[in-house]
Amino acid sequence: MKKIILFHVIFFILCGYAYANVSRIHKDHHFSGNIKQVKTSDHLKLFREDIRVAFPMIELDSASLQKKIDMDVNYIIENQSKTAIEIPLQFLGISVSDVIVLLNEKSILFGFVEDNKAEQEFLARITEHRHQWNKRRYEQYFIDLDYIKSGKKMSRSLSLIHMTAPEFIRVARNIENLSEVFPGAGKLNVIRFHVRLLPGKNKLTIRYKQGLFVDGHTSYIGGPAFVCGFEYLLYPAFTWKMNPDFELFVSVTLPDYLKKGWLWDSRITPLAESNLTLKKMYNSQARVTTYSMRSKSFPAPVLAFIALREKKD
Repeated sequence: MKKIILFHVIFFILCGYAYANVSRIHKDHHFSGNIKQVKTSDHLKLFREDIRVAFPMIELDSASLQKKIDMDVNYIIENQSKTAIEIPLQFLGISVSDVIVLLNEKSILFGFVEDNKAEQEFLARITEHRHQWNKRRYEQYFIDLDYIKSGKKMSRSLSLIHMTAPEFIRVARNIENLSEVFPGAGKLNVIRFHVRLLPGKNKLTIRYKQGLFVDGHTSYIGGPAFVCGFEYLLYPAFTWKMNPDFELFVSVTLPDYLKKGWLWDSRITPLAESNLTLKKMYNSQARVTTYSMRSKSFPAPVLAFIALREKKD
């Protein structure tokens, strides 16, 4: 009898400890996007864009989800004139870091400017994309928009997600501070730089780190489901004229999750979803899944990628 009582006491202590260490995590203020021509030129055409995204190793059931993805974006820009063309370009980002800009493998200087018009377009585009692709995946974002629409008088509730995409977009365009819907976000970073493009093909490279979108729960005992991912804004490149042979290449590498155990560690291959059609290839030796695609055009205004772990291992 004493053994049974002792067993129940230990069981409830462990359950209480696990429950106490379960908390909601929600991070949604990291974005980046394509280069945009500030002033257009009829002699410049976009020949290729190569987007390579590398996820870090993610440890399940830990509170240390501060890791960032590595973004490596390369453009081939063709100058079809016989003389060099100097032109200002800009790149969008929120909460990006360690930015490096290279033109033909040489570093170039850049600065930050404010652009309210770019910020309004960003809010409209991201709202439309999320509503059309997977509204429930980003339910907290739409709950916040609904709350703002009510004049901040109604309580935040899932049942309030009832507006159409155009109605949500109208609300988003009138947001004065991004932190109202993206907690922790500052201003939209507009990174501007000048390039001197020589006749022929020029390679522009932008490398940086971007935080993860995270939603779910974390605990030290028994891990509930959570998702993490990123969104990359393709629409700024719509300002470019496209070479007839233009190609977009996307590659996302996602290592298996690490789950530490009391006796041994294990690796879990996460599932993934995207608004684009990506081919999947798994490297069993490296324990890394690569998702990739090639396209002759931009298939959507935004590229979204979500990695998810089921509740059952």
